[in-house]
Amino acid sequence: MKKKEVRLIVELPMFYDKFLSESSERSFRTKAKEASIRLQDHLNNSLNSIVPDIKKAGGMVTLTVGIPIDFNKKLSICAIINAREKSKEASLRIQDHLSRFSGIASIGRRIN
Repeated sequence: MKKKEVRLIVELPMFYDKFLSESSERSFRTKAKEASIRLQDHLNNSLNSIVPDIKKAGGMVTLTVGIPIDFNKKLSICAIINAREKSKEASLRIQDHLSRFSGIASIGRRIN
């Protein structure tokens, strides 16, 4: 049987973990599922490079996120282009999505 999903271990600064927790509570999804949907939405809409926000450093929270294989391929390409590890690329894209949108109903349906 073919794998349908790839699991990534992603580290998020506590600053963004707070937003992810709030968003997951509003959507009645787990934090991992919320992060996965946000990552997929980000990859669907932008393959551009993301610049890390150094100012919001602090403690880190580790999260295991599952993404479909087709999104894993997009993420791998972005990670290679930006010379980052795939988990770091995923983390930056989740952070960027959290900073731009307060919530997400589904992939492509964001809440400002």
